[in-house]
Amino acid sequence: MFYWSRSAEPGNAESCTMDFTPDKRLALSYGVVTAIIIALWAVSLFVMRQSGIAIDAVVQQSQLVGLAKQGMINLAGAGQLPWRIEAEIHIDDLAVIEAEMQVLRQDFQGIQAAMEAAGLTLSEKALVTRFLEHGTKFYDALTACLPLRQKMLRYYTEYQGETRSLSGVLLQRELDHIRYVRALHESIAQKKLLVGTLDYSQCGFYQWYTKNPPQDKDLAEIITEEIDPLHQQLHNYAAMVNDWLAKAGPKTAAPAFLGEAEKDIARLGIYFAGLRSLAQERATAAGADYQAQLVQLEQIFKEADGAAAALEAHLRDVSLHQSLTTMTRTTAGGKLLIWLFAVLATGLTLFIAKRTMDRISAWSKELEQAYRDLQLTHTQMLQSEKLASIGQLAAGVAHEINNPMGFITSNLGTLNKYATRLTDFLQAQSELIGSISEAGVLEQMQEKRKNLKIDYIFEDLPTLIGESLEGADRIKNIVQSLKSFARVDQTQKTMADLNECLETTLTVVWNELKYKCTVSKEFGALPKTMCFPQQLNQVFVNLLVNAAQAIEQQGRITIKTWHGGPYNYIWIEDTGCGIPADQIGKIFDPFFTTKEVGKGTGLGLSIVYDIIKKHNGNITVDSEAGQGTTFVIRLPVTGAGGEGV
Repeated sequence: MFYWSRSAEPGNAESCTMDFTPDKRLALSYGVVTAIIIALWAVSLFVMRQSGIAIDAVVQQSQLVGLAKQGMINLAGAGQLPWRIEAEIHIDDLAVIEAEMQVLRQDFQGIQAAMEAAGLTLSEKALVTRFLEHGTKFYDALTACLPLRQKMLRYYTEYQGETRSLSGVLLQRELDHIRYVRALHESIAQKKLLVGTLDYSQCGFYQWYTKNPPQDKDLAEIITEEIDPLHQQLHNYAAMVNDWLAKAGPKTAAPAFLGEAEKDIARLGIYFAGLRSLAQERATAAGADYQAQLVQLEQIFKEADGAAAALEAHLRDVSLHQSLTTMTRTTAGGKLLIWLFAVLATGLTLFIAKRTMDRISAWSKELEQAYRDLQLTHTQMLQSEKLASIGQLAAGVAHEINNPMGFITSNLGTLNKYATRLTDFLQAQSELIGSISEAGVLEQMQEKRKNLKIDYIFEDLPTLIGESLEGADRIKNIVQSLKSFARVDQTQKTMADLNECLETTLTVVWNELKYKCTVSKEFGALPKTMCFPQQLNQVFVNLLVNAAQAIEQQGRITIKTWHGGPYNYIWIEDTGCGIPADQIGKIFDPFFTTKEVGKGTGLGLSIVYDIIKKHNGNITVDSEAGQGTTFVIRLPVTGAGGEGV
């Protein structure tokens, strides 16, 4: 630091001088070092920004390389489809290949969109454009292959369990019908029917073209309108031969209708030959178109594959290499500046460490005092909340005490009457015993015993005394539970049974519960654990009183305890109004309450949370508006030495 000093000189002039001391020189050095560090910091920011740009370029180039590889893989997968299309001989199976092609094309369009959205140099943009154009052209050509293959498969048909060319099936059927007519001639010569079925609907030709008609409308029309009537007439000839055989004798001449059959088979042969020729011609034309498309598709695929390879090579060997070189150079410069920055920062840190440690030491003492004050305030707050709970429960406790006190007082009054009667009876008995020689004394004693109800008194005395003792025990337990709850917390943990803590708490809050709900207890065997019992009693009071207040008319509170692994669990469930979903995350916040003003401090559940955390446990809540709320407390089981058991 430096100081300005002013001295008056003649003429009212003032001069300014700077007085340097060792501390001032040190402060000046500190300022210089600080300025250097700020300058290095600014340069480092610039270098880091440049490094970030270089890294972004590398990442972008890597992404482009990845997209190019994906494009090559995509086209390679699509390049397999033409051979699969050519291998299929059923039109329905082409639908599966078409669906696969659509998926691949959509993937390629996604790659296209990603590439077009990337920042590209002019050389990269030209290669990308070439690749995308060839890829799109390939998919267009591939799409055109499907209808050509479908047109080609129109001239195939299912026949006798296998797929055959339509022209081959027509040739087979033409030969079969020639044999059929010959069989009719043989049947006449041998006087025995040698053809198969006479039922036209069972004929193989009829079943074939009705189940698997040609998909070419012209061919199907020729079959149904020209061939089928002649074919049906041949079967009529077979029926005529069968009738003739049934009537003909050994020397009967051949029937004249065989000549008509010959004419019909000749006409049928002409139709079959023309139909077969037309099917072959159209099949050949469709095949030629399909093969020409395959040749074109293969050429387009080679061009697209070459464009993809050129793009991938350029991105990998040129663009990515340049980006990596720039990133390496920028990173090296950044490392040097960061090293200088670290050296200067270390020197400055050592300089200010001493002064900083002194100040930290002072702050530490202040914080320790503040922490002690906070602990005292927290203890007072807990005790205040406990006293508030006691005040809230005082009327109920007084009512609980008044009930047994009422029948104790009544019983003592009755005992006083009994004692008076016993005194009168004993006095009368003494007088009668003194005059026992008189007649009728025994009858007088029995009459006096009956009038004073001495026998009833002897019977009722044990009941009155038992009830009074029971009431006294109840008062004793209530008072003892209240004393235990109100006791100021100890500074050291003690071994306690959580089930006993719950029983004590239920005794204290019973008057708050019994008019609103029934309490179901399912206590399991729990190992004792080191804890602050009074604090846990406070937890149970807050949860049970809240549960009772949440029940508007009549409901149920269920309390369960169990032991699992290194933990004890306490489950408290009510059938009250529940907690809205938008408030359930705030219930453990200090001073948050849903009760009316003056009916809640907002500290109850906050204190519950703090106490459970102090015991290294946790508390969870599950609630649904209108259905009820469940709190589950998990406390670790620790032994007298603090170790887990």
